[in-house]
Amino acid sequence: MTPTPNDRLFKTWEISVLVFLVGAICAGLSNLAIKTDLGNAEGIFTQQAYSFEREVGHRFASADAVLTTLVELHHASDDVEPYEFANLSRELLEAYPHIRTIAKLSALRADERADLEESMRMEGFPQFQLTERAEGGKVVRARSRELAMPIVSLEPFNPEFAQLVGFDAFSDPAMASAIRRAIDTGKVMASDVTEIPHVGRGFFAFKAIYFGYDSPNSIDSRRAQVSGLVALFLDSNRFFDDTNLHFDRFVVRSFDERDYNLENDRPLYRHDSETAIDNPLIFDPFVMELPLFAQGRTFFLEITARPGLEVVRGWFVGIFVVLPAIAGTFLILALANHRRRQRQAREDEKKLRENEERFRDFAEIASDWFWATDEQLRFSYLSNQLTAATGMKPEDVVGKTRNDLAKHSPNDVKWQQHLTDLAMHRPFRDFRYEYNNPEGQALWLSISGKPVLDEDGEFLGYRGTGTNITAEVEAQTELRQAKEEAEIASRSKSTFLANMSHELRTPLNAIIGFSDLMKRGVSGRIENERHQEYVEDIYGAGGHLLLIINEILDLAKVEAGNSPLIEDSIDVQDVIQSVRSLIVERAYENQVELRIEPHSDLPLVWADARKLKQILVNLLSNAVKFTPAEGTVTLSVSCNEAAGFVFRVEDTGIGIAPEDIPKALAAFQQIDGELNRKYEGTGLGLPLAKAFTEQHDGSLILESVVGQGTQAVVTFPPERIVSSTHTRSFDKDVAAKSA
Repeated sequence: MTPTPNDRLFKTWEISVLVFLVGAICAGLSNLAIKTDLGNAEGIFTQQAYSFEREVGHRFASADAVLTTLVELHHASDDVEPYEFANLSRELLEAYPHIRTIAKLSALRADERADLEESMRMEGFPQFQLTERAEGGKVVRARSRELAMPIVSLEPFNPEFAQLVGFDAFSDPAMASAIRRAIDTGKVMASDVTEIPHVGRGFFAFKAIYFGYDSPNSIDSRRAQVSGLVALFLDSNRFFDDTNLHFDRFVVRSFDERDYNLENDRPLYRHDSETAIDNPLIFDPFVMELPLFAQGRTFFLEITARPGLEVVRGWFVGIFVVLPAIAGTFLILALANHRRRQRQAREDEKKLRENEERFRDFAEIASDWFWATDEQLRFSYLSNQLTAATGMKPEDVVGKTRNDLAKHSPNDVKWQQHLTDLAMHRPFRDFRYEYNNPEGQALWLSISGKPVLDEDGEFLGYRGTGTNITAEVEAQTELRQAKEEAEIASRSKSTFLANMSHELRTPLNAIIGFSDLMKRGVSGRIENERHQEYVEDIYGAGGHLLLIINEILDLAKVEAGNSPLIEDSIDVQDVIQSVRSLIVERAYENQVELRIEPHSDLPLVWADARKLKQILVNLLSNAVKFTPAEGTVTLSVSCNEAAGFVFRVEDTGIGIAPEDIPKALAAFQQIDGELNRKYEGTGLGLPLAKAFTEQHDGSLILESVVGQGTQAVVTFPPERIVSSTHTRSFDKDVAAKSA
């Protein structure tokens, strides 16, 4: 049997929280175990780093020992033969393979240069001369200096180092400073990093050789007694390569005493483990920077290791995952047992259910205040919101019935129906009545109620809500009054326009008539040509004004509801021919082509012939007026039982912007000031056509594109298509409307 939600000991969110807590504890303890292993790995890394530092220090010390041994060889003998120096150098190079080469430099004054060059040529160097490196790395003859330090011997002597024989080390800035310090201090001094073509990148370590058996004690005496130097070229790769087996990255930077703490643009040595770099970075890398002071310089060893999963003990982490999971299981079992005891201890379930039903009833019809009655329909409870909503205090209402509080007429049907609902114990909603509060203010109240029954179905009273709707009722009253006033004003305006138009037409007809007689010369020809033009202008202006007044009168009649349709069965072909005869001359004057494209077998239409004719005349007149010369205006008519009669007037005129179409259909408006200046008219043509179309239960739709033209579509519904049976049905409808 599937357990219901009430049978479940835990809710979904509770299980989620417990799982989350157990997971968080497991994650926290696992993280602690991982950090412990990482700490151990970092400790090993630190030991290896210091061991590596010592190894590098030993290499620098061995280089110092090699230089000291070679210098002591010179100090122990007045004259060291070249082969003695070469033999000892080869033995030392075999003992210390990280040293690339050993060189001997001779201190040479300016007046001794020629003798040295001649001596070296005699000893097997036929093209020997002092050289230096010019800009761009080219080797050229060395300039004359007060003191030069040319390299006179190298071990091993192979082609890649042969280029250095005769090279004046004092000419190279990277070596000159170290040479001076080696002479002045008598100690081993390292040069700046230098690049030797075909050899590689590294640095020289120098130690000075002095005349005599002991080193001088002062700077001046050392400078005076220096006879040369012994130098080691320490290739960066060979010197450091086999010392960094435990590290993923190892960088060596060197600093002179003058630029201490200023990082060089390019490190002395850099090693990156390809395997470690290709692997994803899981944990933060271990990094150490160790300073090493050797050969008069400061060397910084920057060491980095990237720990991976191999440093984490899986069994150790697993323990911290399993233990919280077991503890979480025991916790869930304990909580489940506690929930079972709680379920057995529920005693007030019935009372809780009644309270839930009571407040659910309130929530269903929530409003301004709550109320309740007993079985005698007397108020037994009212919420405190009653005072704010009506001005009444709950204690003044308890014990009374609604019939006691709200006075009403016995003939009020609405109240009688409400009292019947109460007597029949039926629910009711939104019963509205007027009530005068203690201050005499008239209020409108809306109440809703629901009968309360016990378990046996016995009536216990009502529960419900009440709302003060005074503002809503007053707003509806004001809106109704405003609407009535607007309708009265509209009818008054239309009546005024109709009367005024009628009064204007009487004298206007006289003006038109007399000006017509004078124009035709009925009482005698007008000799003055200027006067004749005035009479024709008066006649034309009078006719135009009469047309405007007629349009205003027609629109006023439609708005006032005084323009009924005089309907009959009409031949559309006859209407079109009549309209064409009225428009064709105007189209000719404007140089606009007028096309009429009626359907050949159109049925009759049930309509007001005069108003249908005026609709088409207004649309065609507008089209001709707003179409430039050599444009086209087309009238087409179609009919079918689905769409009804469809009249289309299309032109190639100036067009109307979509946002201006509502303005074009409004009375007494044209689209913009430029059109008002260029095209005459009151702007009543389209509104009249729209009004007459809607009188026929039809529609007028404008579609237009600026600069391309406009299409006006007038549609009469299918019910206005006349057939033999259709005519009889229309006759009956008209008779019914007349009756």
